Amino acid sequence: MNPLLDCPSSNAFNFPKQDSSTSVVPGTTSPIRAFDDDGNADVFTLAKAIRWAADHNADVINMSFSLSQTSKMVQRAVHYAASVGVILVGSSGTFDTLSEIHCIEQGLPLFADATETPLTFEAFYKIYANLLIKNRAERLQIPGMIEMRVDMIVVACCLIKFLLDEHSFQGIRVSSYSLKEGVLAELQIS
Repeated sequence: MNPLLDCPSSNAFNFPKQDSSTSVVPGTTSPIRAFDDDGNADVFTLAKAIRWAADHNADVINMSFSLSQTSKMVQRAVHYAASVGVILVGSSGTFDTLSEIHCIEQGLPLFADATETPLTFEAFYKIYANLLIKNRAERLQIPGMIEMRVDMIVVACCLIKFLLDEHSFQGIRVSSYSLKEGVLAELQIS
């Protein structure tokens, strides 16, 4: 897998000189900062960062951010990245919970040391439909649901469904680790 380009706020935002010889280094993490020290960014910079990553051989882009309003420019950049095969990742406990619910429903084993857990489109849509019709108490009864997620999981799933409906993603991958842990681990090895 080629690198992860991390758009959120933890590392310096400098686009390398954009010419045909510039690309990300295979097998590495190439942090690109699109947010300032206060966690703010304009949609032009976000869209530029997403497109730059897609155009420079990134396989994964961390999309763990939210916008105060919908941006057609960012939507077009996300659609473009997805269309060229980039995996767009939203690091969120919601995905952990959805995957755990799916595993329990399907009788799939949950391994503490697994780096990735399963979640298919079909499983997501089934869980999503079930969550929509349940109240808080009923959601808490779902095996795999944790109290910390029960209040916001419906909203989170609506946002995930919106993204899946708007873009042509090829799959869902759920990492057992956050992207920040991966960046820190890679920096420690270097």
